[in-house]
Amino acid sequence: MTEWRDPERHVRTGMPPFVDAYNRVRELIRRDGLEPGEQLPNEVVIGGELSIRRELAHEALLLLEEDGHLVRDRDRRWCVAPAPPYPVGFADGFHRQLRDAATPVRRLHAAVERGGSWSRELLRTDEPKLVWETVFELDGVLLASTLEVMPLSVVPPEVAEADDEAQRDVGRWPTLLDALDPARRAAMVPMVWRLSPVSRDTERLSWMELPLHGMPAVVTSVLAQDGAPAYLAKNIFDLTSFQVAVDLLGPPQPR
Repeated sequence: MTEWRDPERHVRTGMPPFVDAYNRVRELIRRDGLEPGEQLPNEVVIGGELSIRRELAHEALLLLEEDGHLVRDRDRRWCVAPAPPYPVGFADGFHRQLRDAATPVRRLHAAVERGGSWSRELLRTDEPKLVWETVFELDGVLLASTLEVMPLSVVPPEVAEADDEAQRDVGRWPTLLDALDPARRAAMVPMVWRLSPVSRDTERLSWMELPLHGMPAVVTSVLAQDGAPAYLAKNIFDLTSFQVAVDLLGPPQPR
C-alpha cells in the first residue's frame, strides 16, 4: 500500500505540533515586547529557545505570516507586522487591500468603452462604461495593477466629466473606488471575490517587473449598489510580495 493510500497516516488526534509552535512563538513575541516593525530572531534561535525543530519553527512563522502577524522585510527577515490603521473592506481601493504596501504610480488607461463580454456579463449591462487601469509599485518595482470598470450611469458626475489629465491623476484619485464618496463605498456589497493564478507567460503582465521567485495572481471582484452590479475590478499582483487583506472587524480591542 502506498503512503498516500494509508488512511492511518493522515489521521491525527489533539493539537498538531505546528499549532502549538504557533502559539508559543506568539507568546515569545509578547514576552520580548517586540513592536510592529521590529525583527524576530532567526528560525534556529527561535527553535533553540522553544526546544523545537527548526522546521517546526519555520512552519509556525509561515502560519503567523498567513494570519497577518508577521511580515518579511526586503532581506527576507521576519518582522512583527504593522497594525492596520483602519479596517479594510471590499470597497476599498486595491492598494488598501494590499495593506498599503503598494503605491499607485501611473494610470495606464482611462476611457469610456462599450466593454467586452467579460464586463457585460459581470455587470449585467450593455451601457458604456468608464474603464481605468492603474499600476502600483513596491520599493520602486511595478508589482500590482487594478483594471476597474463602472457603468457610466453610476459614475459620479465630477469623475465622468473630468478631463483626461484629471482622470489620470493618481494623486487625486488613486483608484476609481477612491473617487467615490466614502458613504457610498461603505454601502456597496461584494457579489464576487475570486482569487486565481496567472501564467507568467501572459502578455497581460508586460508592465510587471516580476521577480524570479514571483507568483502572479489575480483577484476578480464585483460590488453591488442597491442590489445591482455597479463596479468590477481585475486586480493583478505578485503573491510573494503582498498579502491581500479584507478585515471588516479591524484590529482586536485590548481586553
